[in-house]
Amino acid sequence: MPNVLDGTAFADEFRYWTGESGRRYLTRQIPVSEIDDFAGAPAVLLRVRADGAREIAWIGAIGADGLRTVLATVGDPCATGDRCEIHVHLLADDARRRAHVIRDLIDGNGPARQRLPEAA
Repeated sequence: MPNVLDGTAFADEFRYWTGESGRRYLTRQIPVSEIDDFAGAPAVLLRVRADGAREIAWIGAIGADGLRTVLATVGDPCATGDRCEIHVHLLADDARRRAHVIRDLIDGNGPARQRLPEAA
């Protein structure tokens, strides 16, 4: 599928994640420092190793206290000096839809099926 963002400043900012259902969810990569602004949003936290390899560290809803909830759940995935990326899905407009997105992403991207997101 052609990527209309290739060559633009937005090419690395937007990604699709595919859930177990086959549905694709558009996400925006945000700076970790801005996570508090996205409370309630479905999110994918990636650990980016020095060699560029990406690994899913967590999928869930960003808590009201932002990153603190995530770190309490999985520890600090970037404490080893690895870089982190947070991808948020902002198009689910109510709690039921957000819960569905999270479940679909978890079921489709579990540890045995970790994969890189598609560029938008």
